Amino acid sequence: TPNAKTAETRGFYMGGAVPGNTYAWGNCTYWAFAMRLWAGSPIPTSWGNANTWDDRAKTSGYLVNRTPTAGAIFQTDEGKWGHVAYVIAVNPASGDWTISEMNAPTLNVVSQRTFSKEAAEQYTFIHNKIGAQPWTPNPITSMPPYGTGLQL
Repeated sequence: TPNAKTAETRGFYMGGAVPGNTYAWGNCTYWAFAMRLWAGSPIPTSWGNANTWDDRAKTSGYLVNRTPTAGAIFQTDEGKWGHVAYVIAVNPASGDWTISEMNAPTLNVVSQRTFSKEAAEQYTFIHNKIGAQPWTPNPITSMPPYGTGLQL
C-alpha cells in the first residue's frame, strides 16, 4: 500500500500508484496531493501546475493565506512551474515550519526543509475549504534527511 512510510525509509518514493492521483508522478504536485489524501483531507486533481494552485484553490473556495499550519499546502510561483509541498509541522515555540516535498531538487525524491517563522510571508498556504468542518491531519511521522543515505 502506498504511504508516507514507504518514502520515509528510502527517500526515493518506491510506493505504488496513489489512488485517484492524476498529477504527474515524481513531481511536487503528485506528492502534495498524496500527502493531503493520506492526512485525511484530499484536494482536487484539477489545479494544474504548482504555480496555479493558489489561484485555483481560491476559486474552489479554499482558504489561502500566508500562515503555515500542519496539514496545509505550501505554495510558491517561483520557477517555471512553481512548487508545492505539504506542511508536516509548525513549532509552537519558535514558529519555524517544516515541509515534506518531492522533486526538490530531483524527480521523485522526497525531502524535507524547515523554514523560519518570518519566511512564511514569502509563500502561500492552502488550507481547507472555507466553512468546512475543522480537521486534524492524520499523523505523518517525521522524516529523515533524504539523499544522505540515512535510514530509519
